[in-house]
Amino acid sequence: MPPTEPSRCLPSPRSPTAHHVWSTEDELLFVTSLGAWCPRRHARAPLLRRYLAACAHRQEWGHIDMVQVQLRVERLLAEGDPEAA
Repeated sequence: MPPTEPSRCLPSPRSPTAHHVWSTEDELLFVTSLGAWCPRRHARAPLLRRYLAACAHRQEWGHIDMVQVQLRVERLLAEGDPEAA
């Protein structure tokens, strides 16, 4: 009997994997949702700070506008968590 093939997730219509190239819009959606799914909303800021720090080490941005993405992350960090206030 042949081994079973692992199940594959099909991309949703808004899934970034549905595109042939990862775009600035895809990256902006990613960083905007980063940590937003977490039940502990205060855990989001460290994730955004780590993402921003990792940007300095990213050498290939492809079709992604690095400046636009970094500005979005900085804005998200500046906004903070309104529930924590």
